[in-house]
Amino acid sequence: MANFSKQRTSTETLAGGERRVFAHSASAEALAVGAAAGAYPRVRVIEEHLSPQAAAFLDIDYFAALPSTNAAIKEAMREGGSEGKTVIAAVQTQGYGRQGRLWSSLLGGIYLSLLLRPQDAGKPLQEIPALSLVLSLAVRSALMKLGCKVPVSLKWPNDVVSAQGKLCGISLEAQDGALCVGVGLNLFRPCEPQTLEGKNIPAYVGELIPREKLAKTLSFEAAPKRSSKTPFEASSKTSSEAFTEVSPEGLSVSQVAFLEEATAILLSEIVCLYDTWLEKGFSVFRQEYQKHATLQGQFVKLVSQANGTLHEGVVGGIDERGCLVLTDAQGNTTFIHSGEVHLV
Repeated sequence: MANFSKQRTSTETLAGGERRVFAHSASAEALAVGAAAGAYPRVRVIEEHLSPQAAAFLDIDYFAALPSTNAAIKEAMREGGSEGKTVIAAVQTQGYGRQGRLWSSLLGGIYLSLLLRPQDAGKPLQEIPALSLVLSLAVRSALMKLGCKVPVSLKWPNDVVSAQGKLCGISLEAQDGALCVGVGLNLFRPCEPQTLEGKNIPAYVGELIPREKLAKTLSFEAAPKRSSKTPFEASSKTSSEAFTEVSPEGLSVSQVAFLEEATAILLSEIVCLYDTWLEKGFSVFRQEYQKHATLQGQFVKLVSQANGTLHEGVVGGIDERGCLVLTDAQGNTTFIHSGEVHLV
């Protein structure tokens, strides 16, 4: 079982009871933006709508801007930080995903990193790669709960995709006996073109959810309007596009409220499935993962970071350890624990 205990860090109390915590790794520019933006999106609202399990486990720090949430978590790892430490940024200036690839992190997405210690719970190192698959399932489950109206699929080992493109990427980095989990989810289309390295085309959750859903805050209280100019100022857009695109003026009130809701649901699903994985391993997720896997029966190649071909063959599925099963032209079967695969 995960150790579901919360340890608070020192905080600054803002108007309305909000928290703001600045990490030592934040640049001066990021700190200035954070100070101007106040507490939007509101950590208090996110925490109030977490599942009890997630609320007890997570210690959330929110920033308007950071170079990288992964970098902040890895600093916490070096300092012996507790499991459950979570850093969220509205914008990242140096965000990255698997293999250090650039992840364009403009206003309108969810960018977060968590500090996990699965080895402290007895998980052997060789089982850690399967956590990427479990977290992909958690993201997909969150999108379904948000009302996503199109099929959402999983590309081994760490991508969440739709027919429109890549919705979410996940990274795992082991260091100092701990694990940094990075999650980048494209929620609203940014006002500037977004860049993803590799062959990926970005897709946006806001465009896959019924407009009437996005126009409501559901059980979430509406974000208060602000009179000062900030990155989170209510947009002047009045058309339905205001719900799916980020205005140059910033996020609208409805977008902020939906972002808060999406973040709470996402974190709750991550904690729930993480705890199940700690107890029962990947095998209990295998059937559900294969149901939504995109590569089944496809001819693919496993490539190195230098883009050299390591293995190629037809995908026969995922085994009980989370390995990709490849069968080559000679009938030889290879079990891939981790890596990057491309369709041929």
